[in-house]
Amino acid sequence: MKETLRVEWISPVNDKDIIGNSLGYGLANKNMKAALEAQYNLEWRQAPALHFVTPQFFFRIPNKKNYIYTMCEHEWLSDDYKIAFEKADAIITVSNFCKSVFERYTDKPIYVCPLGVDTSIWTAKKRVFKPGKQKFRWLYCGAPNLRKFSIMEEVWKIFLKDFADVELYIKTTGADIPEELGDIVHSNNWIIDNRKLNIKDLVKLYHSAHAMVFLHLGEGYGLTALEAMATQMPVVVSNHTGTLDFCNKTNSFPVLVDMGKIQVLVGKGGDVQTKEIDAGIPSIISAMTQMASVMYKYDKANDIARQAVKDARKLTWENAAKRLKEIIENLDSPSVNLAN
Repeated sequence: MKETLRVEWISPVNDKDIIGNSLGYGLANKNMKAALEAQYNLEWRQAPALHFVTPQFFFRIPNKKNYIYTMCEHEWLSDDYKIAFEKADAIITVSNFCKSVFERYTDKPIYVCPLGVDTSIWTAKKRVFKPGKQKFRWLYCGAPNLRKFSIMEEVWKIFLKDFADVELYIKTTGADIPEELGDIVHSNNWIIDNRKLNIKDLVKLYHSAHAMVFLHLGEGYGLTALEAMATQMPVVVSNHTGTLDFCNKTNSFPVLVDMGKIQVLVGKGGDVQTKEIDAGIPSIISAMTQMASVMYKYDKANDIARQAVKDARKLTWENAAKRLKEIIENLDSPSVNLAN
């Protein structure tokens, strides 16, 4: 018989099982709620409200405790975060990096509950690379924007642009490439895939790649990297922010970063401005070194990928739901006095 968990899940869940634009929160939201419901009976009457949302969509429900479950990618936070934190009774986030940032903006209680991976879907597959008989396929999955792709583009131009036996498969998030270019675009040794895929087909795509490259400038968590690790894919990843919680030199290929300045857009509607913020910028030399290590020592890379599978299997949605239950019950305890 299931235990009862007192919580009202406020955030809408996206039921479309697709990879599309801006679905990072939607898919994580859906999977976390499903994991909770699989293990517990959710009792919402007179229960605390949990909002799994970006800060601008947080609203307070009167006469009950309100918790926001959210994340950030950089050290700087917009006013939306400050407003949401002021309204919330407590904050739940996905990584120690996010917690460290949030602590500088609020004195409200902050808890870490990581996201998860479904290892029955993201299954492990041993990969084989045969030089001279096939191309080495690097996979990048995400929006080709400044935060996630700008350094990868530079590395490719310097290091791999003219390699005929190497390709970069760019799986965009469904709304990043002009429609007139079509679903799949071939450009030199790049393949740009703008299709909306269900999870089954996305896993097939992951299985077709030899390695993932994820040179982000900042991640709240980095679920894409965790899912790749679960499939036994070697992952070259920036060594900072959210991915530090589960990526290290024993299970991935960390790329050194240097602190620098980047431009981000802030504001709403017609009042959007450019702001310069601090960010960790992956080293191009370090990235090239790690990518070369994966390609030219692929057997060793596979050894590291096998360790990645073991580590990923500890970070399931089931375990994430258990951690979230602990947090909610602790906050709901009469001994915890939260200001309304």
